[in-house]
Amino acid sequence: MIRILNSKEAGCLLTRKAARLTEAEAAVAPILEGVRKGGEGALLEFARKFDGFHGKSVRVPPKDLLAARRGLAPAFLDAVVTAASGVRAFAERQMPEAWLRDVKPGLRLGQVVRPLDTVAAYIPAGRYPLPSTVIMTVVPAQVAGVPRICVASPGMNGEVFGTASMLGVQDAFRMGGAQAIAAFAFGAGPVPRADRIVGPGNIYVAAAKKLLAGEVAIDFIAGPTEILIIAAEGDPRLLAADMLAQAEHDVDASAVLLTTSRRLATAVAAEVERQLADLPTAPTASQAISGNSAIVLVRSLHEAIEISNRFAPEHLSIPDESLLPEVKHAGSVFIGPFSPEAAGDYASGPNHVLPTSGAARIRGGLSVTDFLKVISVQELSEGALKRLAPGGRPSGPQPVFRPARRAEARRRGGSPAPQEVPMTAKSLKLPKGAVKPRPAVLSMAPYSPPTAGRADKLRLDFNENTVGCSPRVIAALKERLDAGRLAVYPEYGEAKQAIARYFHVRPEQFVFTNGTDEAIQVFVNTYLDDGQEVVLLKPAYAMYRFYCEVAGAKITEAPFPQPGLEFPLQEVLDAITPETRAVILANPNNPTGTGVSLLGIERILHRARKGVVLVDEAYYEFSGLTALTEIERVPNLFVSRTFSKVFGMAAMRLGCLFSHEANVAFLHKAQSPYSVNSLAVLAAQAAVEDAGFIQSYVAEVLAARELLCLGLELLGIAYIPSSANFVLGRFGDRAIEVRDALRGQGILVRDRSYEAAGCVRITVGTREQTRRLLAALEEIWNR
Repeated sequence: MIRILNSKEAGCLLTRKAARLTEAEAAVAPILEGVRKGGEGALLEFARKFDGFHGKSVRVPPKDLLAARRGLAPAFLDAVVTAASGVRAFAERQMPEAWLRDVKPGLRLGQVVRPLDTVAAYIPAGRYPLPSTVIMTVVPAQVAGVPRICVASPGMNGEVFGTASMLGVQDAFRMGGAQAIAAFAFGAGPVPRADRIVGPGNIYVAAAKKLLAGEVAIDFIAGPTEILIIAAEGDPRLLAADMLAQAEHDVDASAVLLTTSRRLATAVAAEVERQLADLPTAPTASQAISGNSAIVLVRSLHEAIEISNRFAPEHLSIPDESLLPEVKHAGSVFIGPFSPEAAGDYASGPNHVLPTSGAARIRGGLSVTDFLKVISVQELSEGALKRLAPGGRPSGPQPVFRPARRAEARRRGGSPAPQEVPMTAKSLKLPKGAVKPRPAVLSMAPYSPPTAGRADKLRLDFNENTVGCSPRVIAALKERLDAGRLAVYPEYGEAKQAIARYFHVRPEQFVFTNGTDEAIQVFVNTYLDDGQEVVLLKPAYAMYRFYCEVAGAKITEAPFPQPGLEFPLQEVLDAITPETRAVILANPNNPTGTGVSLLGIERILHRARKGVVLVDEAYYEFSGLTALTEIERVPNLFVSRTFSKVFGMAAMRLGCLFSHEANVAFLHKAQSPYSVNSLAVLAAQAAVEDAGFIQSYVAEVLAARELLCLGLELLGIAYIPSSANFVLGRFGDRAIEVRDALRGQGILVRDRSYEAAGCVRITVGTREQTRRLLAALEEIWNR
């Protein structure tokens, strides 16, 4: 039964139940010291003892992250997108601004904003795993621009790690408790040392964070959850439900209602008892209600605010905005009857990682600023320095600061990357009297297609299917190809129905194209005029630039950061301006193999909402991440697919360009009729009817990709983790040597040193082909 107290008796609520941290600190201290001294070995020992872990490494393999993401239900995926979009938008509003201004003659002051290098998010996995906490901790760090974001959780909850994968997290670890906090504080094997550890946890996690707070930054030491509601009137059912929503979290949780109405107090108390009778979590909630909760009768709402400020609650609910100016201490404030605390926990936008146990007196909830450093900048002229010094003379060495704007420019993309020297009429040796082409074409560098003589070699150079197409394709061509079919222009109706079923779209939502190349060309022809701005990645598939240059477009490139070649989401966002007409990107990207999450694509679409965005998904089957499901909802989105890769039909030159039905009508207008031949559509129809072949081939490539990465690691060759059917290996100054030596053994790989220094791109074939490659590579590398 919940207590009803008067305001004079409310003092007992202000003295919270001790969190038993002293005992917990004594228990975790040996664990922290063990990981500090023993590193990965000690971490594994504690993980086996406390987490039931049985593996050889706490790192979650990429294939397990991908499997977790693929296992998420559609409704859950929608919920993640909705929640993450709200959290991201709110965090973006919280971002502090960099500035630099002249405050006095010769004196410029300002600040630059820089992200932390590495952060770790701890995600509890107790009675209720918290995938929502993944969103609340990871998304603000992404907005801040943190380059390495880690997630740790005990066990292998699919929704937790699937959400992490969906958000683009690559550093995920199966570990919990004090040992996880220690691993991030000191670094242990594959677990990096973090600059800051955030996220809630049990009492042992809290104790570990407290003891290590001097060695690693933390958010705060979280205690039991709590809510304080101020109401003079309202629906007793809703007020009781809000109280129980917090009480069911923990036996030490507290739920307090401050009201001026005795009638409301009595009604809410009765409603709490009634709802407890049907509540599945009643054993927990009833203890929290009877031991730590109360309804307090106050003389006025102002007295209620005074009590609330002394309590400094994690969650504060007030009846209307008029009381907000008096609120001094609270983790998060909820205004009005339609702002339940649960909305903030999941979807509205503000963070649900909040201070408890009175910590709201000194800080608010987790925010984007927890992942940032604000660095002051100052630049003085000689005269300004003299004016600051006693007696007008410098008292010591004169400091020299470069303008902060240069540093800010470097953060947002740096100086322009060196461009290829354009071919001129002179270098092309035009004959006398020849007419020069358009300037845009004149300045273009030619694209070099695959060289001849590849048929009898192991072709690991152009990301093709290395086993060929489905036998059904060959059978269909033999059975249905005749002189009559070759004598007439192609008919696409039957094939479009089959392809539409396979891709789960309507026939009106795509056009057949002559490979992805024509898809790019049709997209550019439809939407780009001479001089209009287009944003591309660098490095990227060469044909994006090719068609944009032919159109005379103004090209802005977002460079991949070296050496990691992670997808440059922030650089892309920074490159998009109100004048941006189009954005073209591959996901995953070629040649890096790295990609962007659906939420990242959502951010790009939102930033480029005045233009159009083409997402080339040539390698979708190997990454499992697609934006195709969004074409009906997002009017400026276009998605391309190809039959050249997983389907093994590169010679057929067939692709598809998808978008909203209204957009497709315009694409048809800009496309040559019958550009796709009858053989290609006949082959495609047969290919999509053999789903078993595709699934088997993809599974084989994913297994071979793991084998290739392991082999490179054993040889001591660095590589870029890939989501595609290729891997970019870092061979340094031996890149050309390795490429040529492999060619000598009949194995073709692609040198990409001109885009990423010392890198060679290796197509992933079968495991047998990969073993052949690795054997040859071992002999070459160890010479």
